[in-house]
Amino acid sequence: MPAAHRAHADWSPGRLMNRAASVGPTTGELVKRLLMEKQHPEQGYRSCLGLMRLARTAGRDRLEDPESVALIRAKWDDRVGDARQEIVLIGMDMDEAILRARLDACLLTDEEMAQGPAAWTSWTNPFPGWPDEPGSP
Repeated sequence: MPAAHRAHADWSPGRLMNRAASVGPTTGELVKRLLMEKQHPEQGYRSCLGLMRLARTAGRDRLEDPESVALIRAKWDDRVGDARQEIVLIGMDMDEAILRARLDACLLTDEEMAQGPAAWTSWTNPFPGWPDEPGSP
């Protein structure tokens, strides 16, 4: 068994839910959702174990804190749980409006998403000629 799988072999959905419930009711609810909303509960183990690590290192109060709970609930998506991607850009003299507009131009509509990779590769790159791209001038 690969090392990454061995690390999770000692865990079960029941054990994770019991451990989370011992942190507090909100943590217990979140772990239950993370496990039950996946096709295979094991797909949620890493997120759950991350929460358990946070409870251990930052303290259970942080996970059950009303402000933290509100943040989790605000970002929760019933289709994907807590799975989301965020981009953080740090720099000087950046124009947020321009960056936001260019990034928004990269988003696909539902119709474009349905076209699939064969169509996507034929589209114009909204970020042409980045100096660190291989083969760019």
